[in-house]
Amino acid sequence: MRISGLAAVSMIALLMGALPHVAAQPDLGAVGTDFEQDADGDGVADGWETPYGAAANALDVEFALDEGHDGGSSQMIRCTRYEDGHAMIAQVGTVAIERGEWYRATVWMRADGDVRVGVGIHDTDGWRQCGLWANVHPPSSWRRYSWRFQGDHDCHETSRLQIWFSSTGTLWVDDLTLERIEAPANANIIPDIGSHNLVPNSSFECGPDRWISAGNWRLFGEITDEDAVHGSRCIKLDWRREEAPVSSFDYYDPRRDPYTRPALTSDGWMRVQKGAEYVFSAWVRADRDIPNLHLHVAAPTGGAADRTVAIGREWTRVALPFAAPDDLCYVQLDVDCDAAELDQLVLWVDAVQVERGIEPTPWQPRRPIEIGLVADNTTGIFGPLQTPGATATIFNAGNQQATVDISCEGVDAFGNMALSGRIRQRPIPANSSVEIALPGPFAPDRFPSWMRLSVHGEQFDDRSVRIARIPDLDFEDSPFGLNHAYAWDPFVELARRLGITWVRDWTLKWDHVEPEPGQFDFSMADYQINRPLSLGANVLCMFPFPSAEWSSTAPPVEEMPDELTLRAGYRIRTAYAPKDPSELEDYVFECVRRYRDRIHVWEVFNESIFTSYSLPRAAGYEAVDYIPLLQRVHSGCKRADPDCLVIGGYSTPPGNFEGLHRPFIEAGGLEFCDLYSLHIYPGGEPEFIADQLDRIRDAMRDAGREMPMWMTEYAYYADDDPDPIPRGWPAFVESEMVQAQWNTRMCVLQLAHGVEKVFYHIWNARANRDTGARIFFEYAGAPRKIASSQAAMARMLGPEPRPLRSVDIGDDASCYVFGNRRGPDGDGPALVAVAWHHWGERRSQPIGDVEAFDLFGDPIRTEPLTLTSSPVFVIARGQSLVQFTSTLEEALQ
Repeated sequence: MRISGLAAVSMIALLMGALPHVAAQPDLGAVGTDFEQDADGDGVADGWETPYGAAANALDVEFALDEGHDGGSSQMIRCTRYEDGHAMIAQVGTVAIERGEWYRATVWMRADGDVRVGVGIHDTDGWRQCGLWANVHPPSSWRRYSWRFQGDHDCHETSRLQIWFSSTGTLWVDDLTLERIEAPANANIIPDIGSHNLVPNSSFECGPDRWISAGNWRLFGEITDEDAVHGSRCIKLDWRREEAPVSSFDYYDPRRDPYTRPALTSDGWMRVQKGAEYVFSAWVRADRDIPNLHLHVAAPTGGAADRTVAIGREWTRVALPFAAPDDLCYVQLDVDCDAAELDQLVLWVDAVQVERGIEPTPWQPRRPIEIGLVADNTTGIFGPLQTPGATATIFNAGNQQATVDISCEGVDAFGNMALSGRIRQRPIPANSSVEIALPGPFAPDRFPSWMRLSVHGEQFDDRSVRIARIPDLDFEDSPFGLNHAYAWDPFVELARRLGITWVRDWTLKWDHVEPEPGQFDFSMADYQINRPLSLGANVLCMFPFPSAEWSSTAPPVEEMPDELTLRAGYRIRTAYAPKDPSELEDYVFECVRRYRDRIHVWEVFNESIFTSYSLPRAAGYEAVDYIPLLQRVHSGCKRADPDCLVIGGYSTPPGNFEGLHRPFIEAGGLEFCDLYSLHIYPGGEPEFIADQLDRIRDAMRDAGREMPMWMTEYAYYADDDPDPIPRGWPAFVESEMVQAQWNTRMCVLQLAHGVEKVFYHIWNARANRDTGARIFFEYAGAPRKIASSQAAMARMLGPEPRPLRSVDIGDDASCYVFGNRRGPDGDGPALVAVAWHHWGERRSQPIGDVEAFDLFGDPIRTEPLTLTSSPVFVIARGQSLVQFTSTLEEALQ
């Protein structure tokens, strides 16, 4: 290791360091974050150290204090040779993070070269994330970055604050701050109002609001007025085995799971006092004797309380005393119909209560006046010819008529007020509910494409719903897909409405389909592959692993390195190469022959070499070891279907050029594929991707075989109403607005630089306590902002966008022109420009005879345009490409 402090720091920097310098003072124990002092002259600012994460001969790094962003000093890190490890500065044991608390980190950075910088706080005890985990590609000029994050767990003595990159290049870092901030507003947290009963809408008088069903994609049950215990309503869960909804998933063991545990779950987290005694109670009855009604209390930490009781045909009050395992909880009732050997069940529930104590007291409502708000369809996603709306149900639990004032407002995706109004002095009879259609008289002539519709009042808790209005996208094909079909059919159908028409299927694992040589079982594969096809999606099938258990060259698991077995022991033997590659080819042939009438695109292995899925580097495999097996799979595919397309490559990030892409291309790997696979989870702003994709395309051209690239896994994640469970991977970006902006920018950049299809990575997340990996939807399909921006992008670009030209509008902004053959509204060909500023703002000149739309597809009715980090679409008809691009260059410079 050559560590040079450039100990001779420049005279200018020394002089500036001697001048008074005001820098933000960090909180939380971090030291030396203004990078002004280097007492020992080693080039590393006081308070920081330089761990490398590799052998000393794996990289050459130089450190120095250099000129800062505002005249003081900054920390410079220059890596001139990189083979492994990290060019890093860090401090251990200084930063104190508390679980569940919210923080903001800010830092100034700039870089020379393609430098992907990580900023994080880790716990060195087990190397866990502490909440901050971000990646950025700083430009050559100073940029200020900011991240909001939540502490994952308490960590102080073993914390490591670190800034690092793993490549050659130079990074400058200045004025890092860490501070504690207030928790952001979150509709999933039920406010503490000091009520006796903590459960909102506990007797269902406000309709279905605040209730969901764990394990199902929406509330399983209906509000009924059949024989309620309190008030006039209760909820009825009518379950029949032959009609049960089905959850399906293709990884790891493919599953088809009928919904056999009907559940009623409170929606939102109630505040409780950790360690205090509470009791959860409800009135229940069934259409038969049930031995196993299950009562459950859950906390974010995973702590829980449970009880199983027997019930019959008469209303019975059941109860579960518990000591609160954390400061938040939710409650649930369910019946395991498999365990009870039931083929049908009707369950009624009423008067749910969570209260302090160990015995239930007479039921009370959470508030004398309560309100529920639900969209006028299940999802809140409406078509262009539908009128978006919601229904508010107000319940007066008192014995006298009450008068209620209600305010209604709609806020669009940018935070602008789209509508507002007030209903004054609305009378609500005693012990009664009244329904009000919203937004009613407050609706404007045109709804925004996305809106949070809310109701407010002094007498009740605020409630809100997400509403989206999306175009009719009847595409049979598009540039967009999903890595894994959603577990629930309605979500696959919703994705199609957003212009997402492809699914990447993982079912054809050799170990599962041919568990013994020559013995094939396609029953589960038939189901998994045919399901999205039946819902109108196109399917890309992948062979995820190169071996079956019986064909693998893997040693016994106990002889493998820990880094392979700790996380992937259940699948690691199938990641090794097969003993006889001809058997792999024959297996592939059988699969393609079976599905060639409906599947025409096949991908060869998932994330070879660089992860543990396929031929892992940690097991001794090198880049070229993939190519002979690719050749075998390619041969098997083409024997069975000469017209099929084979996707090859390591499905690795495009930045992994020297390690994987170049060796693959130079070794002739392109000969055995028709499409080229990539994966990326960018985390930060997306503009870096353009140069990385161009580098791969240039290498393909040099090899004489350029082909389209398919990004078969990719995503940004965000949730403005997250669960209170601190997140690990995948990390959230700052907000749903940032997610929508960066996603459109990243997709446009990919499509403009050689990527033909983009597959969003989704998980089979628990439908109740959403982890954020569903990307587009909340529970029941409620639209996140990215749902509207995705639909707008699909509409503007069309089913087969043709990248035509990039427009030079400066280094700090981007503009790309595409051809849309059908036009955004199916009304004929159009030129579509997508433009944005990378981080700032710029006003344009008038553009002329064009139409302009914002990120969500709403018309922009003001001239001139203002370029921001939120992309705009500019549509031209009847203009030549030369004329249009010339106009854009003049107007947007």
